[in-house]
Amino acid sequence: MAVRYKLTDHMVPVPADYADQDGASAVLVLNREEFDALTFLAPTVQDELDVLEEAEINYVEIMSDYLIGSFAIPDRSNLTSVSPDLISFYLDCSHLIFIDDGTLAATVLNNLEKTGILHKVTVGHCLAMFFRLLLQDDLIFLGDLEDSMEQLEEALLERDQEITTRQIVDYRRFCMRMSAYYQQIATMAQLIADNENQLIDEEDMHAFERVSRQADRLVSRAETIESYSTQLRELYQTQIDLKQNSIMQLFTIVTVLFVPMTLVTGWFGMNLAYLPGLDWPFMVPFLLIMAAVLLVFLLSFFHHKRWI
Repeated sequence: MAVRYKLTDHMVPVPADYADQDGASAVLVLNREEFDALTFLAPTVQDELDVLEEAEINYVEIMSDYLIGSFAIPDRSNLTSVSPDLISFYLDCSHLIFIDDGTLAATVLNNLEKTGILHKVTVGHCLAMFFRLLLQDDLIFLGDLEDSMEQLEEALLERDQEITTRQIVDYRRFCMRMSAYYQQIATMAQLIADNENQLIDEEDMHAFERVSRQADRLVSRAETIESYSTQLRELYQTQIDLKQNSIMQLFTIVTVLFVPMTLVTGWFGMNLAYLPGLDWPFMVPFLLIMAAVLLVFLLSFFHHKRWI
C-alpha cells in the first residue's frame, strides 16, 4: 500500500491517490509494482534500481537531473542474519520516492513526521533526515553490543559458561558487516553533499555532510568493537590452550605416579632363574611400603608445586 506525504511548510500525510494541484513537493513510499507503474520516470530508472537492489549494497548514483540509490540495512536483532532490509530511492527536484516491499521506509518517515526534526521542508532535506534516523540510535546499539561482548569475556575468564567459537565468530562477522554498512552510508552522504548535479541547495549539502561525519564516527566505533572481538577470539584460544595443558599435566602426573610400580613389576616379572631378594620373606611387604612412601612423597611434591 502506497504512503504519500505532501511537503508544504511541514510534512502532511495525504491519501495515496492524492492528485497534487499546487505543484508541492512529495515524498512517497511504494512497493516495486507500484513504482514500476509510474509514468513520469525514464524507463532506465527502473532498470538501474534493479541492479542496485540485486547487489544488496548501500550506494548512490548521481545523474544529470536526478539521483538514485539503495540501502541494505543489517538486521540488528539477529547477529547471524545475512539478509538485510532492502530499500531503494529516487530523488529529483520535487519527488522523493522510496521503493520498499516491507514497512521500514514507511516507519522511518512516520517517525520523521511525528518528531518534527524536519525543519526545512524539501525533498533533499527529507532524504538527509531519513539517513540521520537510520543512524540515530546506533551509538547506543553499539554500546549495548560491546556490553554483551564484555559479559562473554567475563564468562570466558570465570569459565562458568560453555562458550563456543561460533558465538565469538558471529560477533566478529556482525561487527564487520556494521562497519561496512557505516562506511557505505558515509560515502553515499558525501557523494550527495558534493552536489555535482546541483539538485540540492547549500543547506541540504551541509545536512548530508553532517550525516557523513556521523557515519564516520560510527565506523570508528564499529572498528573498535571489531578489534575487541578479535581479542575475545584470542582469549578463547588461550583458554582452550590452558585447558589442554591442564589435561596433559594431569596425564603426566598420573604416569609419574605409576612409574615406580611399573618398574618393580617389570623387574620382578622377568623370566630369570634367580633375582636378588626373591627368597626374602619380607620382600612383598617391603615393596608395598616403599611404593606407598614414594607415592606420598610424589603427591606432596606435586601439591607443593601447585600442580594438583
